[in-house]
Amino acid sequence: MENRIRFVAEVVDAVAEAIGPERVGLRISPDNPVNGIADTDADILYPALLAHMADKNLAYLHVVLADPDQPLFQRIRADWPGTLIANPVLGQGPIPTDGGRQAAERLLAAGADLISLGRPFLANPDLVERLRTGAPMNQIRDKYLMYVGGPTGYSDYPTLDAVR
Repeated sequence: MENRIRFVAEVVDAVAEAIGPERVGLRISPDNPVNGIADTDADILYPALLAHMADKNLAYLHVVLADPDQPLFQRIRADWPGTLIANPVLGQGPIPTDGGRQAAERLLAAGADLISLGRPFLANPDLVERLRTGAPMNQIRDKYLMYVGGPTGYSDYPTLDAVR
């Protein structure tokens, strides 16, 4: 495992040395298959990585696609002594009508300190107000447009004020 975590560990160590650990965060995505690549040993890999990182006093650890029911998320929370940001699993379909609020609250109850909501925030620039008031959510029009240049599909979603 030392060789598997070495690159991340060396980069984090070098950046923390250069700018201070309180200005460095680490984002991980255990068990998140991307481009056909999947972790087959996430239950061993991530605890080993966190064992190396736990005493670095980093600003935060950000877990992508966090599921509070998964033992690995529970282990990450138990092993990580600092601020934990969790991004809930919302799927690739429509944004939930609650904007991800229930999933976020479950993660907070499981020990997350902060929640990140990517797609709901992109489609709803006033997401906090929508969550607070129970207003309807904008849906992503074309997820491809979120990752290309220009405002279309990235920063052109209407606010509640614009549709009232």
